[in-house]
Amino acid sequence: QQVARSLVLRPRRVVTPAATKSMMMPHGRPLVFLQALLALLLVQVHVHAHRIVHDEPESATRDAMVDSGEWVDVRGSPVVMTGTNVVLKGAPWIPSVSGDAICDTTLETGNETSCQTFNALDAQHIVGLNYNLVRLGVTWAGAQLEESGELDSAWLDRLHAFLDLAHEQGLYVLLDLHQDAVGTATCGEGVPMWFSQLAVPDEIGEPIWPLPDLADGTCGRNDTDGWAQYRGDVDYNIRNECCRKRNQGPWGDLITTTQAQKTMAFLFSSEGRAHYVDFVGKLAAAVDQYPAAIGIELMNEPPFYLRGMMYETWQACTEAIRAQSPTMAVGISDPGNAALPIGDLDL
Repeated sequence: QQVARSLVLRPRRVVTPAATKSMMMPHGRPLVFLQALLALLLVQVHVHAHRIVHDEPESATRDAMVDSGEWVDVRGSPVVMTGTNVVLKGAPWIPSVSGDAICDTTLETGNETSCQTFNALDAQHIVGLNYNLVRLGVTWAGAQLEESGELDSAWLDRLHAFLDLAHEQGLYVLLDLHQDAVGTATCGEGVPMWFSQLAVPDEIGEPIWPLPDLADGTCGRNDTDGWAQYRGDVDYNIRNECCRKRNQGPWGDLITTTQAQKTMAFLFSSEGRAHYVDFVGKLAAAVDQYPAAIGIELMNEPPFYLRGMMYETWQACTEAIRAQSPTMAVGISDPGNAALPIGDLDL
């Protein structure tokens, strides 16, 4: 009313009885009152429109959510999650939803060729096996190609297509921030090359210590030429010959190397944590409107031992997710491969 008065009733003037008649409507209502009322309505409409434009959209209703410590579907009925992993450990990182044949990489067929698709037939196949969940590998190295940059648009397109397909086929999706052997620079997948360059800048493309020579005498701690091949490349883990050899053998030895553990220590430090939290928050925002995305697992089998630093990182990541998607479940893990009772962490 104050706004309307300032817009319509100023400057003030004295209305004499003679002038009043000319300002009366047929039913005796002053025009000035009608003008004030219209102005007030316009102000209210303007404010309402302003709110519509600037308010953030509400989170999507998840296909499944955690309620009182258990999973429930959109009707509130309990859900038991049973499913499979779908993880691409190199480019293009997220499987395509195209194609008209299921992935036949199975023990029965003996086919060990990696599939790069997950289409409607694959979804229907696992639903037919009474599965309702896909734990989808979402690897940082494939998602955020530059330091503190936006998520890669092509990667996002593939992720969104996967989530749409899962929703259509009645599958829940748990987003697994997957890593093996820490990251690209240590022959694994997980943290991107640019992050390792921040963590261990003087050790990129150097022999990964203290790995011994392989049976053919190569790729040990003294093979500087072998490890230098494709130094700093974003696909170092799959292009470098020593990485390729190590990944065909006891690749688990890479986890405890000096470079790998220094990288993890940096990730859980305040500086490295900020980068990880940035990625996690952007991921949560990117999937918030996709109902099939029911949760984000912050890291599988964390290869680190300082639990205090790890929990501080999980706390910061959880807050980043909650800020973008209040209904998203958050999965965490203790060092190695031990599940934690979520109620004990006050997250």
